[in-house]
Amino acid sequence: MMRIARPLCVLAPVILAPCLAHAGLTVWRDKNQNGPSQQVDHAVPDLRKISFDDQISSLSADEPWLVCSEPRYRGECRVIDGTVDNLHGSGMNDRISSARPAPQGRAQGWERRYGRLDGSSNARNDSPYDPRRDARYDSGTRSSIRVFEHEDYRGTSQVFDRPIGNLANFGLANQITSVQIAGGDWQACSAANFAGECVVLHGNDDDLGTWSDRIVSLRPAGSPNPWAPPPSSTHSSIRVFEHEDYRGTSQVFDRPIANLANFGLANQITSVQIAGGDWQACTAPNYGGPCMVLRGNDDDLGSWSDRIVSLRPVGSPAGSQTTWGGVPTSSLGSRILVFADRDFEGTSRMFDHAVPDLARFGLADQVTSLRVEGGGSWEVCTEAGYRGECKVFRDSDQFLGRWSDTIVSLRPVPDEER
Repeated sequence: MMRIARPLCVLAPVILAPCLAHAGLTVWRDKNQNGPSQQVDHAVPDLRKISFDDQISSLSADEPWLVCSEPRYRGECRVIDGTVDNLHGSGMNDRISSARPAPQGRAQGWERRYGRLDGSSNARNDSPYDPRRDARYDSGTRSSIRVFEHEDYRGTSQVFDRPIGNLANFGLANQITSVQIAGGDWQACSAANFAGECVVLHGNDDDLGTWSDRIVSLRPAGSPNPWAPPPSSTHSSIRVFEHEDYRGTSQVFDRPIANLANFGLANQITSVQIAGGDWQACTAPNYGGPCMVLRGNDDDLGSWSDRIVSLRPVGSPAGSQTTWGGVPTSSLGSRILVFADRDFEGTSRMFDHAVPDLARFGLADQVTSLRVEGGGSWEVCTEAGYRGECKVFRDSDQFLGRWSDTIVSLRPVPDEER
C-alpha cells in the first residue's frame, strides 16, 4: 500500500536539525525508506551517475521534484512533493532514471501535465501525460498508443499521445513489435520526423509482421509535423532529397535558407520537388558562388547533385514584417535554431520571429540545445507569453543544462532591450 505524507518539521531544536538535513530529494533502494539511500539537492539527468538508475523503491522530497523513467527527464514522469513509502503499484518502482527540482512557479503546471506520484497517479498510469489536461496543448486528437517491444503485448512498453519525431529519444527506434491503440488511428514511419515509408495503424495489433522493428517515428493520423516549417506567405515550397528519384532523407523549406549545413544538407541534395514557384539554388552560403534556378520537380539534378549549399524562392515578396518592441525582426538580422538533442543534434527548427507559445509547434519543453545566428540576442522563457523564468542568449549553447526541456516561449531582443 503506498502512503504519501508531507515531511513535518517540528519547531524544536532536537528535531529541527535532522529535518533541515533532508533538503532536496532522498531516495532509497527498498520500500519504507530502507536500504542504501542517497540525497540530492540538484538536477540529476542520469541516475546512473549516483548508481541509482532503476533502483528506487521509496523516496521523499521537501519540495516538488519531477522523476522520470528515462534519462534526461524523458519517458514517463511524475511530480513528487512529500514521502512515498512504497512505489510498488505506482508504475514507477525500480523505473526512475532521472530527477530534477521543479523551477519556482512551475510545480502546478508540471502536476497538471505529468500527474502526482501518489495514490491518484495509479488511475492514470497508462497515460502519464494527457494534453487534454494542459491548455497549452491542442493536438486535435484524443488518441493514444501503447507500443511494446515484443509480440503479444510483451516486453518494454510506453504510452504516447502526441507526435514523436524520433523514438530513439525513448530507446524504442526499430524496437516495436505490437501496439494497442485507443481513440483513433496512428501513422508509423520508418525514418525520423515522419519520413521514409509510412503506414497507418488501426486498433490493436499483437504482431506487426513486416513492420516489426521498423518504426522510428509516430503521430496520430492527420496531426501536423511539429518540426515542419509553417505555411509561408510566398505559397512556394521545395522538398529536397538526399538521393535521386526522391529517395533518402528529405526536408521541406518555404523560406530562404542561407546555409543548408544548419540542417545537415549542404552538398547533399540530389533531387527536388517544387510547388508554387521557382527556387534559386547556390553553391555557397548566403546565395554566393554559381547559382541556378530550379523549376518544378527534378528526380536527378545531374551536375548540380551534391553541390547546393543555399536556397531561396525566386522573386518572393517580403510579406508583412513581424515586429516586437516596435522593431521589425528582419531588421535585427537575428534568428534562432532550436534542436531536440544536445550538441545541435536531432530534429531542428528555425525561427526568425517571436513565438509566444512553442506548444503551437509541438516544441514546448522539447528544446535541448540552441544556436543564435545573425548577431542578435534571444530571450527564452519557461512559460507561455514570455512569463516564468527567462534568460537572454547571445551565443550558441550546445547543452542548455537546467534550461534543457524547459523552454516554452522565445523572442528576439531589440537593441534597446539588450
